[in-house]
Amino acid sequence: MRKRTIKTQLAVSFLAIATLIIGSISLVALSLTNNHFSKYVEERQEDLLNQYVYTIDLLWLNSGETWNSEELAALSEKVLENNIYFSIEDEQGNMVWELTGKDLKSAQEKLKKNALKVSEKNSVKLDETIEVKKKLINDGNEFGKVTFYYFGPFAYTEHDALFISSMKQSLMYVAIAALLVSFILASWISARLGLPLKHVSDFTHKLTRGEYADKIPQETSIIEINSLIDSLNDLSNQLEKQHGLRKRLTTDISHELRTPLATLKGNVEGMIDGVWKITPERLQSCYDEIDRLTRLIGNI
Repeated sequence: MRKRTIKTQLAVSFLAIATLIIGSISLVALSLTNNHFSKYVEERQEDLLNQYVYTIDLLWLNSGETWNSEELAALSEKVLENNIYFSIEDEQGNMVWELTGKDLKSAQEKLKKNALKVSEKNSVKLDETIEVKKKLINDGNEFGKVTFYYFGPFAYTEHDALFISSMKQSLMYVAIAALLVSFILASWISARLGLPLKHVSDFTHKLTRGEYADKIPQETSIIEINSLIDSLNDLSNQLEKQHGLRKRLTTDISHELRTPLATLKGNVEGMIDGVWKITPERLQSCYDEIDRLTRLIGNI
């Protein structure tokens, strides 16, 4: 397993969680935006087609319940601005008005051009011609039908494509900004948590080397880490005291052993050199010193 510092581990974990959350929110927001905007376009389109039907009804009535080709041509140009064109049939199914020849070709090219722009700026593909038929009714009597043509599934305009494209770009910029903020926060939080723990790790290494003088400064507001620092500082103080006691004990023992050994050595050397006679008293004195050393070592 690859080993990493706690700072790196915290930063990676925080960024992974932040990326997952931000990515999920962005995808949900994008999906909701597409769905709601599609519904909006669909409802707006239905209202628009109904308005055109109402306008055609008025033209028919104002013309004395007949069809005026010039007025229908003018309406066709206006309708074409929204990337829609239409044809009209009377109640017997006879074609009353429609685009033909160059006019029809020009209208179809305009719709294809708009569909291409929408597809380039948005993920929506307008790749089929949709026909929507609506009845023309006056006083409850049907006097014809109008058929609307556009590239589907909805009649997106260039402004619609720009709007949805801008929304997606805005969501992307927000997601990127959120990730940058998350990276900064992850670095800051990991540093806040990782630095005190690194000090703790360095301090424990010093304790293993017998360096008890240094202490860990309390530089974090986290209760658990502060408690750990206090415990380690207390441990360092106790170890330092025990180290001092061991030094004093070693000095005292050295002093206690040195005196009887010196006395014993002097007596033995004197008897070896013939300076002192070997007498029961001197041997008893040596024995007493040896017995004293034995008791001292036993007490230790």
